[in-house]
Amino acid sequence: MKDLEDLHSLIARKLTDMVKGEECNAAVLNVARQFLKDNNITNALKHDPDLQALTEAVPFTNTDEYGLPN
Repeated sequence: MKDLEDLHSLIARKLTDMVKGEECNAAVLNVARQFLKDNNITNALKHDPDLQALTEAVPFTNTDEYGLPN
């Protein structure tokens, strides 16, 4: 289980770096969006600082009440 947690955190950190960096493009944003959606981000934010950082890095301006893209 620890290996899966480590992999999950690694993916979240890498996506955060990519969204914040020069390699950000539509494909990266789509992967980040799907990763957040797949992780039910409205509940995970309280427990996962890596997902919180990714959520803050994604440049969506049209969001719902939970900060997710519309």
